[in-house]
Amino acid sequence: MRQRALILLPAAVLAAALAGCAWHVVEPGFGARRTVRTLNGEVADAGTAPVDVDTAAGQLAVEAWDEPRVGVTARIQCRGWSCRAARSIQLRVAEEDGRIKVRLDGWPHVSSHGLQAMVTVRMPRGAAVDAQLGAGRIDITGIEGDVEAHLGVGRLQLAMPEAAAARISMDTGLGEAALISSSGRRERHSPLGASLRWEGRGRARVALHCGVGIARARLG
Repeated sequence: MRQRALILLPAAVLAAALAGCAWHVVEPGFGARRTVRTLNGEVADAGTAPVDVDTAAGQLAVEAWDEPRVGVTARIQCRGWSCRAARSIQLRVAEEDGRIKVRLDGWPHVSSHGLQAMVTVRMPRGAAVDAQLGAGRIDITGIEGDVEAHLGVGRLQLAMPEAAAARISMDTGLGEAALISSSGRRERHSPLGASLRWEGRGRARVALHCGVGIARARLG
């Protein structure tokens, strides 16, 4: 399992993450973001190949469906000067070394303020997924294979059938971890890191890591 170093961010950003602030909220003086590009990609016969998703900022939704393909839509949003950088971003969806790789190429390393991607990945429910996002929100819904998710700052949410899960581990560097199952609700809050563990009778192993913010799992 890959580990991602925590990112040190200004106090205002930390407070926003802990409050569950959505990253598309309009910031005073900068104007609203607008969608300038919509990119699509797919792997037609993905089967149960693991899916790796890696993007920088915005929202990432991973949804299960009953088709053998992986379909991806990315809406690139920007405002101000960041709209120039948006022109060079490309969506890459390809099979590499037995895994389906989803990433946005051309994302600027600097001058990306105001730039975000709203990415939706639809994939076979029995496949495994490894989701990586720098800042924003991750929602993973209906997946019954192994799940690993790393979020630097923001909100990370998982909804999975309880019968599918074997083991769930949740960790936050600063913030809240919460899990809801048939046995009730469990929560941990800590400025020094919060951790939760749960074991079931399924097969899927789940690891949720959030550097700063909120991690929640709901087993239905």
